[in-house]
Amino acid sequence: MMKKIQLKHNYTLPDFSVGWYVLATLDEIKVRQILSRTFAGEDLVVFKTESGRIVAMDAYCKHMGSHLGHGGKIEGETIVCPFHGFCFDPKGKCVKTGYGSKPSPRTNMNTWPLKITGGKKNQDSNCYCEQLISTFY
Repeated sequence: MMKKIQLKHNYTLPDFSVGWYVLATLDEIKVRQILSRTFAGEDLVVFKTESGRIVAMDAYCKHMGSHLGHGGKIEGETIVCPFHGFCFDPKGKCVKTGYGSKPSPRTNMNTWPLKITGGKKNQDSNCYCEQLISTFY
């Protein structure tokens, strides 16, 4: 939830400017690797599935609150919670529980939109810009 700053003339500013923010460079994240990031006051995990899909997701499992970036692992196209083995697909849907029971929709995770930019040579400075993984807030 965004906190608001009240200004004169009934205009309110959010705590953070709206726009795209860099979470990592493309070179930082490898297949089956999980990065932990804090962004706009929220803990996130950024990971790459075995097929190479990059995902940003809230860091805490909705089942019991375990941090997916501390002991979690990537299996195929899912991130697995280190506490009870709940598995989440790239859209945040809980597709498997560690108990073998049907997953509850209440355990689905929030995901963040991503875009990859850069990776081109800058003609003016003759330097290479890294590819950046960014999310919108």
